[in-house]
Amino acid sequence: MSGIAGVYQCRQPVSETSLRAMADAMKHRGPDGSNIWLDTRIGFCHNMLYTTPESLFEQLPAVSHDNQIAITADVRLDNREELFALLRPERLPLNRLSDSQLILMAYLRWGQECLDRLLGEYALAIWDKRNDHLLIAVDPMGTCSLHYVQTSSLFAFATDIKALLAVPGVEKKLDEWGFALQVSGHKREAPERTCFAGVKRLVGGELMLIKPPGENRAAWKVNKQAYYELKPATLVCKSPEETLDAFRETFRQAVRCRMRSAYPVATMLSGGLDSSSVTCVAAEYSHITSSPLFSVSSCVSDADPEEDEKRYIDIVARHNNLPVHYITPSSGPASWLHQVHDMTATPINSNPHVYTALYSKIREGGGRIVLDGVAGEWGPSYNGDGYLLWLLTKGRWKTLFNTMSELSSVYSIARGHLLRREILSPLEPSLLRRIRHTLRGYNQQERLPPLNPRLHYRSQTKAGGQGFLHSDMRSNRLHTVATGRTPKEWYAPYYQVRSSFPYLDLRVQRFCLGLTEDWFIKDGWKRYFIRAAMENILPAEVQWRKDKKPFSPSYYRLMQMDSEKYQTFLQSIQGNDPVRDYIDVNRISRTIKTLDRRGSWRPYQGVDFARRVVDYGVQSIAFLQWFQRL
Repeated sequence: MSGIAGVYQCRQPVSETSLRAMADAMKHRGPDGSNIWLDTRIGFCHNMLYTTPESLFEQLPAVSHDNQIAITADVRLDNREELFALLRPERLPLNRLSDSQLILMAYLRWGQECLDRLLGEYALAIWDKRNDHLLIAVDPMGTCSLHYVQTSSLFAFATDIKALLAVPGVEKKLDEWGFALQVSGHKREAPERTCFAGVKRLVGGELMLIKPPGENRAAWKVNKQAYYELKPATLVCKSPEETLDAFRETFRQAVRCRMRSAYPVATMLSGGLDSSSVTCVAAEYSHITSSPLFSVSSCVSDADPEEDEKRYIDIVARHNNLPVHYITPSSGPASWLHQVHDMTATPINSNPHVYTALYSKIREGGGRIVLDGVAGEWGPSYNGDGYLLWLLTKGRWKTLFNTMSELSSVYSIARGHLLRREILSPLEPSLLRRIRHTLRGYNQQERLPPLNPRLHYRSQTKAGGQGFLHSDMRSNRLHTVATGRTPKEWYAPYYQVRSSFPYLDLRVQRFCLGLTEDWFIKDGWKRYFIRAAMENILPAEVQWRKDKKPFSPSYYRLMQMDSEKYQTFLQSIQGNDPVRDYIDVNRISRTIKTLDRRGSWRPYQGVDFARRVVDYGVQSIAFLQWFQRL
């Protein structure tokens, strides 16, 4: 993804040096050039990554013909034809107009209301000299990063946090609550929060209007608002077949628009329903695009045969006559311990040893766009969690009994086990659950992340509990999507790759939120809707597979191989090291010794010690050390 940044000073002119420092802090985002625009008290910089054909001649930042409006944006628009028809620009044909030019023209026509007419993935900034204000915004699903900071003398924004820290006057200080929320797994409770005090992020569907202090204002006037409210679509299909046909068309649009590329396009292919569906639909359109299509997959070694997904990956590849490039991780997450935080600026990072190798393979293949199956479970691939309990609360006894019988038959699960897991356990009072776990020898403290008690208590108190939040499943699904509208680009920008997510397409999510609950478990099949929708698209062996092999055995084995590295790292932490104020270093060390004695780092009594204590704990320490070095 491209990188954008800017500074708005209330009194002093913005220096080109400051803007250049911001651009340099995210230079990995600008393999195709970096430009700066200045207008006394405000300035933008843009690091360019070419992806679409139109971006090849795009120049950003850009200004209007009268120099009154300036724009910089990281954007891919999916309704270009619609906007072109409404705007009717003279002289230039659509294929000579970049996405940012269309947004600039839309702003000149409709002002900030132009955001209501945009469809796609974007983070943008527009300076309006006529009205003396700055507008920044991100798309409704929050797929593009945009952070900001405000002091008494300036307002700054940037794709990457490190770019904000390069601005003179921006203080580097740890946000303890933000740090605790991320380490404890409660970041959804405050998605705008980062680990840097004063630095926030815009989440999906938010905009900010910023005006400087003036004659009638002693301070900045900052108006932050949600310009888009996520709501379920109203589906008017007359039959199940019409519903499936309508979804297939919506999903095809979501995939097709993300394949608009001047370079080869890649897909992440794991052999599961979500990634295979994206790959198969992309393959339908590969013959009508000028961009070659290939897939990348992580293939386990012979040491982990129980989790090998290569059979299903190969089935999808043969079905679509598609080349697949495999990677096999030979080292665990410890190998990236001292590099990953410079990429993400977050304490907890998922499987860097796998994803960095995949993005590297995409770059080797010339790809700049990768289609990722992330968030399928939010929409068409929702597995129906809570459905049996929902049937109980609605008094649909016959449907409940039949559904349990069908699930038992398809998945070979005893109905009594389904009853305990899906109905009785969610209804069990927390006090009774704690007593039962104690009687069985479960140590509740072992389930907690290795935060010091002060931070753990604060994160629990601030975040509150989660669980079965609402009486209807649609509200639960809406809550999941609405609180997850934050960027998911991870390590891709460091490999000059733009991650794109068809399941996070606004049209796809609204469509799926409009589905009734009976679509997700049917005829004994979980994730029924995606299975039915992919009829004659997915190979049958993948469409109706009952399980998905986990990558976790390889993960635990690789972590176990790095046990000595982890212990050496922990032993290097002195007794007076400030990281001990936040992380229980001794507990992590004890856990490693316990795992080594057991002979396996896999979960024990339902607790994932390796990931939750060791990986998250060591990553958090490395993050704090990285933070101190900034």
